[in-house]
This record gives sequence, structure tokens and C-alpha cells, in this order.
Amino acid sequence: DAEQAYRKAIEIDPKDAYPWYGLGILLSDKLSRYADAEQAYRKAIEIDPKLAAPWNGLGNLLSEKLARYADAEQAYRKAIEIDPKDASPWYGLGNLLKNKLSRYADAEQAYRKAIEIDPQYAYPWYGLGLLLCDKLSRYADAEQAYRKAIEIDPEYASPWHGLGNLLSDKLARYADAEQAYRKAIEIDPKFAYPWHGLGNLLCDKLARYEDAEQAYRKAVEIDPESGDGPNSLAWFLYQHKPECLEEAERLGKRAFELLPQSPQAAHTYATILVRNGRWFAAMEPARRFLEIDDAAFFEQCWPDIVNFFREAARTGHAEESAKLLHECGKSEQWRPLVEALMAVAEGSTDRLLRLAPEMRRPASELYNEIRAASPTIA
Repeated sequence: DAEQAYRKAIEIDPKDAYPWYGLGILLSDKLSRYADAEQAYRKAIEIDPKLAAPWNGLGNLLSEKLARYADAEQAYRKAIEIDPKDASPWYGLGNLLKNKLSRYADAEQAYRKAIEIDPQYAYPWYGLGLLLCDKLSRYADAEQAYRKAIEIDPEYASPWHGLGNLLSDKLARYADAEQAYRKAIEIDPKFAYPWHGLGNLLCDKLARYEDAEQAYRKAVEIDPESGDGPNSLAWFLYQHKPECLEEAERLGKRAFELLPQSPQAAHTYATILVRNGRWFAAMEPARRFLEIDDAAFFEQCWPDIVNFFREAARTGHAEESAKLLHECGKSEQWRPLVEALMAVAEGSTDRLLRLAPEMRRPASELYNEIRAASPTIA
């Protein structure tokens, strides 16, 4: 097999660095034997310290597989020092700076350096598009970068997917977004993410719910080990197909298990469990999303978070919900919600009238929101 062939080449010429480098790629990218891959890369470097490629491979391994980001940056910069005209380590460095170190200005410089060295290298154009769209909010520039990647490599599906996200989520050009997603799918029918993005577009922007469900189901079919598809399909069924809540719960559980660090997956699963009358089962995922330190999640998903507590109140757990907020350290930060839940539990607005005006108004608004959408509350 391939590993045996590399090791035979090493046996024949132990001083040739290239078989060690190739073995490192194989062990890292195909066999997931990351410690062995690092040893192979470092052996290639020991044999030929002026060979840039093993330093670049080591950077990729340390960044993408071993989460040793400072070491990864050193490896990329060593590859660049050895061969400053190779675009690949600049591209890898850009990914590291963008995705792992949140150094966005440096990431842009790295991507643009890769492009300067090799203007026909589509990957840094795509990485630059992601950076400009997701991190720097420069949407016109992001579109140009995506379209440049597409111009260079029309059969590269990822920039079409990124372009679809940009057009849908940032530029409100929904017809163009659908075309972009469908082009990505045409190029690579087994690429799950465009199906997922298409589902979001069809559901959230175009209200084409039957088509959205088909897209979500296709994403889950293609990549059942990704939690994103099951999570989105579970939330779709919860919102639009109440007759499918048992399936929604199964999907939510799978997403929760596959994405243990995702507050979105925890929130989805907890909300569905509460809707299905399983308050105590919902405590683990509820605590997970409430205790996470992610201000952006709470800001972006606040209406859905309130909806979780609305479901709790609807099923008779308003007081327990207020206690849950206290146990999760949110009682002061979210005091208007606590007061609203306690007023619902008491069946009276008396406690709201005793609040200071600056607290009474948001608490009253939340109280009305909870009760308006919860007709079973007495």
C-alpha cells in the first residue's frame, strides 16, 4: 500500500527527504495518525532543513489537526523564509490567522501575498472572500473575491457556496443566492453545505417550506455525521411541522451529540424537549446553552432564547425556568426575563408594578410576549 511504498523508498535512500514528506501527508490527510505524521514531517526537515514543503505540511498539521497554533505559525513562516515565492504557506498562514487566531488584518495580508505570488491560485481568493464577508463586513469586496475564485476555477464548488451565503445573508439578493447554491450543488452534488444553505434561504427568506425541507433532508443524507444538517432540520420541523415533533427530537438529540460545543444545537434540542413535555430531560442541553460564554450567540439568537422560556411557561414550568436562570448565573443579567417568568408563574402582574420603571418596561414586554404566544397559560 501507499505507506509501505513510502517506507520502502525511505529504506532504499534514508537521506532522501521527499518520501518522509509524502509519508507525512499520507499519515495526516488519509490515515489520521497525527503524531506519526508530525514525526515524518520533522524527519524530512532534519534531513533537508532548506526544503520548504515539509514545513508547510507541518504547519497544516499543527493548525488543522493538533490545535498548536503558535507552533503552526512558526512552521508556516519558516516555509516562507525558505521559499518566499511559494504561495501555499501564505495561504495556510491566512487560514490560521483568520480561523484560529482572529488576527484579521494579518490574515488579509497573508491571503493577498499568496495572490500576489500566484494570481491564478483560487484558494486564497476564496479564503479572502470568507474573511471579507464573515469577519470584516466588506461585502462588495467579498463578492469580488468569490467571483475571482470562480473565474479562476469554475469547477470549485466552495466559492459558489460562499457566494450564496453572502448574497442570501448580507446582500438580500435571494434569486442570485439560490442560483449560486444550485451551481455549487451542480458542481459537487455530494457537498452538503450548499444544500444546507439553500434550505436556510428557502425557509427563512423565500418561505418555500416544502423545498426547504427537501434541501435540509438532502444535507443530512449526504453528511449524516455533521451536526449542522440535523440541527437545522430539527428546528425546521419544530417550527413548521408540529406533527413531526418526535422526528425533530431525534434529530435534535443527534445534533446535540455531534456538536457538544454548539449553543445552537443545545438550544434546539432543549426547546424541542420542552415542547414535547420533557422538562427534566431538557435541563442538560438548556444548561449548556445558558452557561456558555458567547455574547454573540445570545445577541443573535435572543428571540429564540425567549421562545425556549415561552415553551417552558406554556407547559407549566415558568417558575422552574426562573430558577434555572438563577442557577446558570443569568438572574441579574436577564432580570426582566426572570421577573416576567415569575409573574406568569404567579398569574399576576403585581410584582411587575413594584419594579423601577427602567426594569418594569422590558419585564412587562417579555411578560406580554410570553403570554400572547402561550394560550394554555392560565
